[in-house]
Amino acid sequence: MLPKGSHTPGGEVGVTTLPVLWLTLLPATYAMLRCIVLLEKGRYDDPTEVAFRDRGVQVAAAGFLALTAWAFFA
Repeated sequence: MLPKGSHTPGGEVGVTTLPVLWLTLLPATYAMLRCIVLLEKGRYDDPTEVAFRDRGVQVAAAGFLALTAWAFFA
């Protein structure tokens, strides 16, 4: 059984493509680690506050959503 996206529209089976869904780990991990560091430093009191106020976490979330949409809808 071949994974999704392992063939081209022309029907050539076996041509591998970039596993886009795996790339979502990068922004998700960055946002999680940044959130942990900011909370440990005492800059924010709540993870929800970090999500709404910190630009780095917001950019990582947008990157995660964009990569996920690309993986599922492209």
